[in-house]
Amino acid sequence: MPYGTTTAQWDDHRAPAAGDEHRSGRQPSSAPRRGRGRGGKRRLRPPAVAVDPRPEWDSDVRCDRRRIAPHAVPFYPFDPSPQPSALFFGLSKLLGPLLLPSHLILLGLVGCCGLMIARRSRRAGQIGAALLTGLLAAVVLTPVAAWTLAPLEQRFPRPDAERLDRLPPRAIIVLGGASDARLARERGDDALGPAADRLTAMIALARRYPETAILYSGGSGRLADQRDREADHVMRLLVRLGLPTDRVTAERDARNTAENGRAAAAWLAGLAPPATRAEGRGPILLVTSAFHMPRAVGVMHALGITVTAYPVDYRTSPQDKGRAPLHLAEGLAMLDLAGREWLGLAAYRLAGHTNAWFPAP
Repeated sequence: MPYGTTTAQWDDHRAPAAGDEHRSGRQPSSAPRRGRGRGGKRRLRPPAVAVDPRPEWDSDVRCDRRRIAPHAVPFYPFDPSPQPSALFFGLSKLLGPLLLPSHLILLGLVGCCGLMIARRSRRAGQIGAALLTGLLAAVVLTPVAAWTLAPLEQRFPRPDAERLDRLPPRAIIVLGGASDARLARERGDDALGPAADRLTAMIALARRYPETAILYSGGSGRLADQRDREADHVMRLLVRLGLPTDRVTAERDARNTAENGRAAAAWLAGLAPPATRAEGRGPILLVTSAFHMPRAVGVMHALGITVTAYPVDYRTSPQDKGRAPLHLAEGLAMLDLAGREWLGLAAYRLAGHTNAWFPAP
C-alpha cells in the first residue's frame, strides 16, 4: 500500500466496479493491478487522487478569518492570474521615480549641458536647454499641470448622498496612503499626508452607516524596509481617537493598488451573505483619491468586483481650470502626480492588472 493511503482508500481502489467482470469476460481478481517501474521492476500503481483545480482563495492574501461567518461559503469572484509579482513591484519602485516629468526635465537639462560642453553639439545643447526652460516657464505661468490632472479627477463622480441613504452600502473599501507609518513611529506623531481625506472619509462613512463592514487596505510601499505597515498605524490612531474598530478590518500586506484589489476580493469573499435582498443590492463603496480612482476601479473590474467610486482628496477645482500655480514647486508637484498616474495606468494595462487603458464608470 503506498505511503499516505488509508486502508479504506486502498480497498476501494482494489475493488472492481459492479459488472466489470461480466463485460470483460475475465474472472475477478483480488490482487492489485501492477505496472512497470524503473529497471523493469513491477510496482503497485497508487490510487488516483482528485485535485481541485481552484486555487486557495486566500493563499496569497491575508484576510481576517474572524470576520467569516460559520455559514458563509467562500466563492471565487475573480481570476487569480495574473498575480502581482515582486518583479513588477520592484520595477515600479525603481523606474517609476525616474520617469516622472520633473526628473526627465532635470535629466534633459544635464544632457543639454553635456552637449554644450562638447564643441560639435553645442548648438543642439543650446536648443534643448531653451526648450526645457520654456517648459518650466509654462508649468509656472500656465495651468498645464492642472490640465493633465483634471481628466483623472473628473472621470468618476461622487455618488449622491441621498441615494446612498436610501440604499446603504453593504461594504466599504478604503485604500491606504493617508499616512506615513515609518515617520509616525520615528516621530511619535500621526504623520498624516496630503491624502488624509481617505482616512477622514472612512471615519465619516463609518458613523453614517454604522452597520456596514469596512476594509482599510494599506501595507508598506517601501522597497526594502517592510516593518512599518500603514494599516497597523491607522488602527492605533482610531483607538486613540476613541472610535470603534469592531467593524474595521485592517489589511496590512498590500504594497500597491494591484495587491489592494486582491486583498479586497478575498475580504469580500469572507463576508457573511446579506440577510435581506435589499441589503444585498447595496453598493460596494471604493474610497481613494480622485486622481487615483481610475486605476483603482480598473483593478477591481479586472478582478470581477463591481464597485461604486467614492473619490476624495481632490487637487484641482472645476471652477478654477485657468489658474496658473505661479510657483515652480507647486506646478512640478502637480505635474509629477499626474504623470505618475498616467504612467501607472499604462503599466497596469500592459501587465494585465486592468482591462482598459483609461477605465470608465
